[in-house]
Amino acid sequence: LDMVIGDRMIVEIDGPSHFYKDTNSRTASSLMKNMLLTAMGFHVRHLNYQEWAQCGTPEKRTLYCSTFWRDVLASQGPAGQEEAGQPLPLVDILELVTSLRADGDA
Repeated sequence: LDMVIGDRMIVEIDGPSHFYKDTNSRTASSLMKNMLLTAMGFHVRHLNYQEWAQCGTPEKRTLYCSTFWRDVLASQGPAGQEEAGQPLPLVDILELVTSLRADGDA
């Protein structure tokens, strides 16, 4: 496992070894691992290297990571946290990065 968060959240960083060569198809072992973990009651989130590679700029990578981790944190937070309007920490980080970038371009 690449990362365990809390009791039941697993983050898998899916690098090239999780896919058949020159395809977007997951290997049988990668699929089996996901099925076993899910059957054991874990919630598995995948961070796919192919999606990361498509983020060509630092801003797109920051947005990609912010979205991924916001979703992971939201699934771990208390029920109704997003509905109550409480911002998640990575949203603040994204705003900081984009505002610093905008200030540097001015």
